[in-house]
Amino acid sequence: MNVATLITLLFLLAGLVAPLPYLTALIFILSALSAMSVAPPDLLGGTSVTPQSLAVLFFLLRVCMKSDCVKEILISFLDFKKLGLLFAFFVIAAIGAVFLPKIFAGEIFIYNMRTTDLDQLIPSITNFTQAGYLFLSVMITATFYVLLRQNPDFLDALLKAILAGGCAVIATGLIDIVANLIGKADMLKIFYTASYGYSAGEILGTRRVLGLTPEPAAFGGLAMTMASLLLFLRPVYAEKMRRFWVPLLGWSCVVMGFLSTSSTAYASLFLMLGLYLFYNVDAVSEEGKILHKSTSKKMLSIVFLAVCFLLVVLLSGNFVDLINTLLIEKTETSSYIERSSWTAAGLNAFVESYGLGVGVGSVRTSNFFANILASTGLPGTLFFGLFLVSLYLRHAPKRNSREEAVIKAIKFALLPMFAAKFLAGTTPDFGVLQGILFGTIIALSQNNDHLDLMKLQYQRMVIKRKRNL
Repeated sequence: MNVATLITLLFLLAGLVAPLPYLTALIFILSALSAMSVAPPDLLGGTSVTPQSLAVLFFLLRVCMKSDCVKEILISFLDFKKLGLLFAFFVIAAIGAVFLPKIFAGEIFIYNMRTTDLDQLIPSITNFTQAGYLFLSVMITATFYVLLRQNPDFLDALLKAILAGGCAVIATGLIDIVANLIGKADMLKIFYTASYGYSAGEILGTRRVLGLTPEPAAFGGLAMTMASLLLFLRPVYAEKMRRFWVPLLGWSCVVMGFLSTSSTAYASLFLMLGLYLFYNVDAVSEEGKILHKSTSKKMLSIVFLAVCFLLVVLLSGNFVDLINTLLIEKTETSSYIERSSWTAAGLNAFVESYGLGVGVGSVRTSNFFANILASTGLPGTLFFGLFLVSLYLRHAPKRNSREEAVIKAIKFALLPMFAAKFLAGTTPDFGVLQGILFGTIIALSQNNDHLDLMKLQYQRMVIKRKRNL
């Protein structure tokens, strides 16, 4: 255990006694340290425990110590109008992880999670570790649903945590860039302690930035996740924050995603920019009403993006070649061919298992949705698909409210994340950060007497801040 791991553990242990907003911020911040394992992988059979996973576990322990929270979570799991569809998906996935690899052992060829070689399906420890990661994602969805239902003010803690996550992405990206510029990249090896190591490399002479994550694709995907959240949620922050700090952090995350030179991040970036042009929420008024962008602001957004694009083209001599290599010629690369073979083998496993799947943790793909099919079969895919559809059909009880603005922003922000998972999702785990967003949508779309109280408190906060200016 090195100094970096020890310090991270101390911050995590502080979360056992600190207020829940502290742990919430840690969950977002530690997502930028995904190449670190807080425990030696050799002691855990090669399994890496990331700092974020431990932060989530501590968060769940803290919340589940309250009996009323546990009761509310269980009720939500049994209600299809709440989290019933997601829980049904998890139950199918968990049962499949235990039994399906045994049922189809030796009969189906797949690319497993531990190697990149085509091999026969056999039961493995990854069936349990991946099911465990999925469990954490489902539980974090439920806990945020319950917390926001019981205490709507917790939404502000979540918004601050997203800001902290954006800062972490920018900081780790800059650390990676500076360390390599001064020739001290080896110093960062203390952060790369997970069993899967790390890889960076160059494309057309351009060094790929990976921050403190295992690879540029992981860093680029995380950067675009934070960028999407910050830019689409900008209207719901306080006026000072939404006018300067939130856009600054959001566009800085976009820059980090660009510097990752990841084809997945670039595809996510272009989708996000396209959606941003059609996003018409500008702010939330003191009365909690949604204010829409004027025509002039929409035109200004188009001009701003066009100028930024031209500057990138002019200042980066190999930009066109880089885009051509990453997006146009990608299909001719060995990496694309290899990843496509993973997905093809996964879909073949789905067919050969008669639509039942081969179990969570059994198969590696390069497409999140294909992995759900290959791992959980038609039953799991059906329930998860219905859950996603239900999310996008949800609205706040009052359509012209801050809660509706949050729901709309998250719906937009999720689309670039799904695009990234479509291009590079290796497991059926939708992820902790996405789980938090799922829980937020469901909580804010439920009828709740506390919502009027939250609106009143928000108005009082704005008025108080104006008086202090």
